[in-house]
Amino acid sequence: FHFTGGLFASIGLLAFAPRQFGPVSKLERVGFLVAFVGSVMFTGTGVITAFVWPLLAANAPALVELSGPFFSPPHPIIGITALAFSAGYILLALAFAREGRISRAAATVTVLGAALLIPPPPPLSPVPWVLFPVGGLLLGIGIAALGPVVRAEARQAQDPVQVAA
Repeated sequence: FHFTGGLFASIGLLAFAPRQFGPVSKLERVGFLVAFVGSVMFTGTGVITAFVWPLLAANAPALVELSGPFFSPPHPIIGITALAFSAGYILLALAFAREGRISRAAATVTVLGAALLIPPPPPLSPVPWVLFPVGGLLLGIGIAALGPVVRAEARQAQDPVQVAA
C-alpha cells in the first residue's frame, strides 16, 4: 500500500505539472511542489518498508527493533516524509477548492485523509493502526475527485473554442 500509493500519487500529480508553468496561485504552486516531493519521498520510504526492512528483520533483527537504530529515535526522514506528503495534498486541496476546481466536500475528504496520515504509526505513537487505512482511503477518494478536473482541462486544451461555447 505504502509503495504503490506513493507511486500512483506521484504519477497522478504529473497531470498537473504543465499548469505550474502558467498563471497559478502561490498556494497551488507550493501545494503541487510539496505534494510531488512528498509523494516521491513516500514512494521511497515505501520501498524501504516493503523490501528492505523485511530482509533486515530476517537477517539483522536488532536493526529494526523498536529499541534499534531505525526507531530509537526514529530517523527524521520518516516524519519529514509523512509531513511533506500530507501537507502537500492539504495545500493542493485547499488551493483547488478556493479556485472552485473541486467541491468543498472533495477538499474536506482530501484534507481529512491527508491529516490522518501525519502521525507516526504504532509502535512509534499511540495512534491506532485503523486510522492509517482510513486516512489512505479518504485521501484516495479525495485525489480521485481530481480526475474530472484533469479531463476537463485536457478537453479545453484540445479544443478551447468548443468548450468555451
